[in-house]
Amino acid sequence: MPSTLSWIDHDSNARDKTLRILSLFQEKESRDELGLGSVRDSFADQLFPGTSTIQTRLRYMLFVPWIYNGLEEKRVPVERFAIEAEKLERDLIQPLMESNDQAGVFGKTAGKSLKRLPSSVYWAGLGTWGIRVTQFSQDEYHRRIKDTYHRLNDLKSLEKAAKIRGDDFDGVGRFGVLNWHSRLPVPPDNFPQVADFALSREEAEFIRDCVRLTHGDSLLSHLLDCEPADTKAPWEHPDYSRFSKQHKELLTHARLFSDVMHGAALSYNIQLAKLRNHGVVADRADSNRRNTEVG
Repeated sequence: MPSTLSWIDHDSNARDKTLRILSLFQEKESRDELGLGSVRDSFADQLFPGTSTIQTRLRYMLFVPWIYNGLEEKRVPVERFAIEAEKLERDLIQPLMESNDQAGVFGKTAGKSLKRLPSSVYWAGLGTWGIRVTQFSQDEYHRRIKDTYHRLNDLKSLEKAAKIRGDDFDGVGRFGVLNWHSRLPVPPDNFPQVADFALSREEAEFIRDCVRLTHGDSLLSHLLDCEPADTKAPWEHPDYSRFSKQHKELLTHARLFSDVMHGAALSYNIQLAKLRNHGVVADRADSNRRNTEVG
């Protein structure tokens, strides 16, 4: 009887973690019998919240809300909403592949047949950074889009009434209505037919402000003020001396954990190599014995 895994889809963070587990089953060489991946993720969540190793291009943090915002503005019906969103994400592959910078493009190899879309990969991070305001999981957001339309219509009526009265509409009224940050930069006029990964100054400042507002005490926020550096590990960063005491302590534990895991991998490979060499020696000995008997 095949094993199954199920969960209640009511929390976007829990859903993202479950998808990480499922992705491990699809990678034949990935193993985590001891559950050490959760330790690694704990370090990552504290130092670099909202990020993961498969999130390599920052502008996807804008591509996804731009796509969904556009669908909301067009009032795409609920039965077509998820389908249209998926189509736009897949259609985004071609213009990105036609740009000068193709590194990190989702679908670079698989094309439109890719299985995991950027929105599912960046969904948790969008919420962690406050760019995604709705607390629903991605699937729940799709199913409840009609409620969003009702709220937006009510908001528009209130704004219109305030304008007729000559009153300034209280922007606070937008909170609890919008699914995406109210200051989300406007997408380029030719998006998504034309797209690349180059951030405008406005876009970069928006993302920086979101990270600072939601996780101002994280190492990720601190690095926003540092010069770009090409390092293999955060504890090798040239600005390490300016890191806070808390960050240095976390990085010390992270470095030790990394060394242990790297050592375990080396030891495992050495044991495999020894077993393989033993097999070769045994085969040669058996071959020599047969040759001797024949002679």
